[in-house]
Amino acid sequence: MSTGIYEILNAADGKRYIGSAVNFSKRFYAHRRRLVDGTHHSTHLQRAWVKYGVNAFLFKPILTCQKSMLKFYEQQLLDKIKPEYNMSPTAGTTLGVRHSPAFGAAVAARMLGIKRSPTTRAKMSLALRGNKNAAGVMHSPEWRVRMSARLRGNTHTLGKKLRIRTSEQCAAISMRMMGNKNGCRPRGEAQ
Repeated sequence: MSTGIYEILNAADGKRYIGSAVNFSKRFYAHRRRLVDGTHHSTHLQRAWVKYGVNAFLFKPILTCQKSMLKFYEQQLLDKIKPEYNMSPTAGTTLGVRHSPAFGAAVAARMLGIKRSPTTRAKMSLALRGNKNAAGVMHSPEWRVRMSARLRGNTHTLGKKLRIRTSEQCAAISMRMMGNKNGCRPRGEAQ
Protein backbone atom coordinates (compact mmCIF):
# COMPACT_ATOMS: atom_id res chain seq x y z
CA MET A 1 0.00 0.00 0.00
CA SER A 2 1.55 3.28 -1.15
CA THR A 3 0.49 6.72 0.05
CA GLY A 4 1.16 9.81 -2.02
CA ILE A 5 0.23 12.00 -4.96
CA TYR A 6 -0.88 10.63 -8.34
CA GLU A 7 -1.93 11.91 -11.73
CA ILE A 8 -4.35 10.72 -14.36
CA LEU A 9 -2.74 11.72 -17.64
CA ASN A 10 -4.57 11.95 -20.95
CA ALA A 11 -1.89 10.80 -23.40
CA ALA A 12 -3.94 12.12 -26.32
CA ASP A 13 -3.81 15.80 -25.34
CA GLY A 14 -1.47 15.98 -22.31
CA LYS A 15 -4.12 17.21 -19.88
CA ARG A 16 -4.10 15.79 -16.38
CA TYR A 17 -5.83 15.32 -13.06
CA ILE A 18 -3.84 15.53 -9.80
CA GLY A 19 -4.98 13.82 -6.60
CA SER A 20 -3.80 12.30 -3.35
CA ALA A 21 -4.37 8.77 -2.08
CA VAL A 22 -3.72 6.71 1.02
CA ASN A 23 -3.80 3.62 -1.22
CA PHE A 24 -3.00 4.16 -4.92
CA SER A 25 -4.65 0.98 -6.20
CA LYS A 26 -7.93 1.57 -4.33
CA ARG A 27 -8.06 5.19 -5.48
CA PHE A 28 -7.37 4.23 -9.09
CA TYR A 29 -10.13 1.63 -8.94
CA ALA A 30 -12.59 4.23 -7.54
CA HIS A 31 -11.74 6.72 -10.33
CA ARG A 32 -12.04 4.07 -13.02
CA ARG A 33 -15.36 2.75 -11.68
CA ARG A 34 -16.88 6.25 -11.66
CA LEU A 35 -15.53 7.07 -15.10
CA VAL A 36 -16.93 3.84 -16.55
CA ASP A 37 -20.29 4.47 -14.84
CA GLY A 38 -20.32 8.08 -16.10
CA THR A 39 -20.56 9.51 -12.56
CA HIS A 40 -17.11 11.02 -12.02
CA HIS A 41 -17.06 14.29 -10.05
CA SER A 42 -14.81 15.99 -12.63
CA THR A 43 -17.02 16.70 -15.63
CA HIS A 44 -13.96 17.68 -17.71
CA LEU A 45 -12.28 14.34 -17.03
CA GLN A 46 -15.54 12.46 -17.60
CA ARG A 47 -16.07 14.10 -21.01
CA ALA A 48 -12.48 13.41 -22.05
CA TRP A 49 -12.87 9.76 -20.95
CA VAL A 50 -15.92 9.42 -23.19
CA LYS A 51 -14.22 11.22 -26.08
CA TYR A 52 -10.79 9.51 -26.04
CA GLY A 53 -11.58 6.15 -24.42
CA VAL A 54 -9.99 4.15 -21.65
CA ASN A 55 -6.73 3.49 -23.52
CA ALA A 56 -5.85 7.18 -23.69
CA PHE A 57 -5.48 7.52 -19.90
CA LEU A 58 -2.55 6.63 -17.66
CA PHE A 59 -2.80 6.44 -13.89
CA LYS A 60 0.58 6.93 -12.30
CA PRO A 61 2.02 7.88 -8.92
CA ILE A 62 4.04 11.11 -8.89
CA LEU A 63 5.50 10.92 -5.39
CA THR A 64 5.09 8.95 -2.19
CA CYS A 65 4.87 10.63 1.18
CA GLN A 66 3.47 10.30 4.69
CA LYS A 67 -0.28 10.46 5.10
CA SER A 68 0.01 13.67 7.13
CA MET A 69 1.70 15.45 4.19
CA LEU A 70 -0.77 14.46 1.44
CA LYS A 71 -2.75 17.72 1.28
CA PHE A 72 0.41 19.83 1.46
CA TYR A 73 2.09 18.14 -1.51
CA GLU A 74 -1.14 17.92 -3.48
CA GLN A 75 -1.69 21.69 -3.06
CA GLN A 76 1.92 22.38 -4.11
CA LEU A 77 1.42 20.40 -7.32
CA LEU A 78 -2.00 21.93 -8.01
CA ASP A 79 -0.45 25.40 -7.74
CA LYS A 80 2.57 24.51 -9.90
CA ILE A 81 1.03 22.32 -12.62
CA LYS A 82 -2.53 23.75 -12.73
CA PRO A 83 -4.09 20.50 -13.98
CA GLU A 84 -6.93 20.95 -16.45
CA TYR A 85 -9.20 18.19 -15.10
CA ASN A 86 -9.27 19.25 -11.43
CA MET A 87 -12.50 21.08 -10.68
CA SER A 88 -11.19 22.78 -7.53
CA PRO A 89 -7.96 24.74 -7.19
CA THR A 90 -7.79 23.75 -3.50
CA ALA A 91 -6.64 20.31 -2.34
CA GLY A 92 -9.22 18.26 -0.46
CA THR A 93 -12.17 20.63 -0.85
CA THR A 94 -14.56 22.08 -3.42
CA LEU A 95 -13.63 25.58 -2.27
CA GLY A 96 -13.06 27.76 -5.29
CA VAL A 97 -15.21 25.76 -7.71
CA ARG A 98 -17.16 28.20 -9.85
CA HIS A 99 -20.31 27.19 -11.65
CA SER A 100 -21.35 28.91 -14.84
CA PRO A 101 -24.66 30.78 -15.16
CA ALA A 102 -25.71 28.01 -17.54
CA PHE A 103 -25.17 25.46 -14.75
CA GLY A 104 -27.36 27.50 -12.39
CA ALA A 105 -30.05 27.78 -15.05
CA ALA A 106 -29.90 24.03 -15.72
CA VAL A 107 -30.30 23.23 -12.01
CA ALA A 108 -33.22 25.67 -11.73
CA ALA A 109 -34.89 24.15 -14.79
CA ARG A 110 -34.40 20.64 -13.43
CA MET A 111 -35.90 21.57 -10.05
CA LEU A 112 -38.82 23.45 -11.62
CA GLY A 113 -40.42 20.33 -13.07
CA ILE A 114 -40.23 18.24 -9.88
CA LYS A 115 -43.62 17.06 -8.70
CA ARG A 116 -43.67 15.51 -5.25
CA SER A 117 -46.12 12.73 -4.51
CA PRO A 118 -49.03 13.40 -2.15
CA THR A 119 -47.38 11.10 0.41
CA THR A 120 -44.12 13.06 0.28
CA ARG A 121 -45.96 16.38 0.51
CA ALA A 122 -47.91 15.13 3.54
CA LYS A 123 -44.67 14.03 5.26
CA MET A 124 -43.04 17.41 4.53
CA SER A 125 -46.09 19.25 5.87
CA LEU A 126 -46.13 17.17 9.03
CA ALA A 127 -42.41 17.76 9.58
CA LEU A 128 -42.84 21.54 9.34
CA ARG A 129 -45.79 21.82 11.74
CA GLY A 130 -45.55 23.09 15.29
CA ASN A 131 -43.20 25.30 17.24
CA LYS A 132 -39.73 24.07 16.37
CA ASN A 133 -36.28 25.47 16.75
CA ALA A 134 -33.74 25.69 13.92
CA ALA A 135 -32.74 22.06 14.42
CA GLY A 136 -36.33 20.91 13.93
CA VAL A 137 -36.88 20.00 17.59
CA MET A 138 -40.44 20.40 18.88
CA HIS A 139 -40.51 22.09 22.30
CA SER A 140 -42.90 20.89 24.96
CA PRO A 141 -45.46 23.30 26.46
CA GLU A 142 -43.55 23.13 29.78
CA TRP A 143 -40.31 24.16 28.09
CA ARG A 144 -42.04 27.09 26.36
CA VAL A 145 -43.50 28.30 29.71
CA ARG A 146 -40.06 28.12 31.39
CA MET A 147 -38.39 29.97 28.50
CA SER A 148 -41.07 32.64 28.47
CA ALA A 149 -40.69 33.22 32.22
CA ARG A 150 -36.92 33.40 31.91
CA LEU A 151 -37.01 35.95 29.09
CA ARG A 152 -39.73 38.14 30.61
CA GLY A 153 -38.39 41.59 31.43
CA ASN A 154 -35.33 41.36 29.19
CA THR A 155 -34.48 44.53 27.29
CA HIS A 156 -32.59 44.94 24.05
CA THR A 157 -28.99 46.08 24.19
CA LEU A 158 -27.99 49.20 22.26
CA GLY A 159 -26.44 47.02 19.54
CA LYS A 160 -29.63 45.02 19.16
CA LYS A 161 -31.72 48.19 19.04
CA LEU A 162 -29.53 49.52 16.24
CA ARG A 163 -30.06 46.29 14.24
CA ILE A 164 -33.87 46.41 14.51
CA ARG A 165 -35.33 47.75 11.27
CA THR A 166 -37.81 50.58 11.14
CA SER A 167 -40.97 50.31 9.06
CA GLU A 168 -39.40 52.71 6.50
CA GLN A 169 -36.36 50.43 6.16
CA CYS A 170 -38.64 47.40 5.71
CA ALA A 171 -40.62 49.23 3.01
CA ALA A 172 -37.39 50.17 1.19
CA ILE A 173 -36.18 46.55 1.30
CA SER A 174 -39.56 45.37 0.03
CA MET A 175 -39.37 47.80 -2.91
CA ARG A 176 -35.87 46.56 -3.80
CA MET A 177 -37.07 42.96 -3.72
CA MET A 178 -39.91 43.59 -6.20
CA GLY A 179 -37.69 42.87 -9.22
CA ASN A 180 -35.72 40.10 -7.56
CA LYS A 181 -35.29 37.07 -9.83
CA ASN A 182 -34.56 34.51 -7.09
CA GLY A 183 -38.18 33.63 -6.50
CA CYS A 184 -38.85 35.92 -3.52
CA ARG A 185 -42.11 37.79 -3.85
CA PRO A 186 -43.79 40.25 -1.53
CA ARG A 187 -46.47 38.74 0.67
CA GLY A 188 -49.86 38.39 -0.94
CA GLU A 189 -48.53 38.38 -4.52
CA ALA A 190 -49.58 35.34 -6.53
CA GLN A 191 -46.97 33.15 -8.16
